[in-house]
Amino acid sequence: MDTRDKILSAAQEVFSQNGYYTATMDMIAEKAEVAKGTLYYNFPSKVALFTEVIKEGFRYIAQRLMDIAYSEYTPDRQVLKCIEFFVDYCIENSSYVNILFFELSGGMDKEVREVADGLIADLAGIISNMLKEGMTYSVVRSMDADIASYTMLGAMQGVMGRYIRGKDKPDVKKVKENIGKLLSKGLLYKEAILTMKCPGYCPGIFYVLRLFC
Repeated sequence: MDTRDKILSAAQEVFSQNGYYTATMDMIAEKAEVAKGTLYYNFPSKVALFTEVIKEGFRYIAQRLMDIAYSEYTPDRQVLKCIEFFVDYCIENSSYVNILFFELSGGMDKEVREVADGLIADLAGIISNMLKEGMTYSVVRSMDADIASYTMLGAMQGVMGRYIRGKDKPDVKKVKENIGKLLSKGLLYKEAILTMKCPGYCPGIFYVLRLFC
């Protein structure tokens, strides 16, 4: 791990444990085991460091959502795969998620807030495009996809916050099933009939997707 990565890893932990305003550059330098001069050489201010921490997290999430969006899954399955990914990511990276979604909900410097708003808008945009694609195949209900995408992110954030900040250890399977039902009941048609190419030897058939019957 190079110096920059060590600093980012330490900053992630310090920000998560102490909050943005309580955390100091001294604390981060000590955690990263680097001199303050080295810390400031890589990141000239706490704002710059915190901004890079959240960018790193959002880049990864955005890439995974893009992978799902360009996968061979049908649009309705893409929505459900997004939910599964988000739950897994939150549980496996709870300290990071505490920064990305919950620390940001508090008061933030304007510069950080603007960056965060832009990153969240990027995630919502990816989900919105999935929903719009689903509407063209009649597997997603007709709605404002932009509003629906923010609703999805907000709902998942709220549910996972209970486990990330609470003492209860979540039943991952149960959480996925319930978030999936909650969101998809409002987003997806119970029966969606798609015309698509079947892999292999049956080039054109109707698939009847029975969701949550």
